[in-house]
Amino acid sequence: MLFDVGHGQGSFSWTVAEICARQGFFPDTISTDVHLGSNRGPCYDMATAATKMLHVGQPLADVIRACTTVPAATIGWGDRIGSLKVGMAADVALLELADCEMELEDCQAQLRTVRQRLVGRAVWKGGKRFAVTTPEEDTSHRFGFPSQRSVAMGRMSWDTLVVRDATPPPP
Repeated sequence: MLFDVGHGQGSFSWTVAEICARQGFFPDTISTDVHLGSNRGPCYDMATAATKMLHVGQPLADVIRACTTVPAATIGWGDRIGSLKVGMAADVALLELADCEMELEDCQAQLRTVRQRLVGRAVWKGGKRFAVTTPEEDTSHRFGFPSQRSVAMGRMSWDTLVVRDATPPPP
């Protein structure tokens, strides 16, 4: 059995991730459920979902495997995608591990200050290069990290959580 983060609009909790990390229990695969309700927070993009796992202590090499080779093998496509080998699809993401100091929210408006983050710098799909837009560079909307809309949405359900931070998020 594999454990997947599957970060989207309602399926990632800092508190639960930290409890799991203290037990050495990290996800085998990291994926997103990015859609209109999560791409402007709390998930934003794949790099941000991976950043959250780095923050709770999953080693960088394991994070990369959980985003590449393990998911490919899990769906039975390990011979076609997921690594850079001759004869495989040329799907490449160039990421920078950047120092930072920024808050990121989970799906329940709980905040953590991350000090390093993965930032997409270039991407190729099938050997063709595509533009990369990081959340803070997206000029179609201004939301910043953390997204105040996302925090407000998550805050509405915080009181009903069984596993949560001791202090409620800001109103």
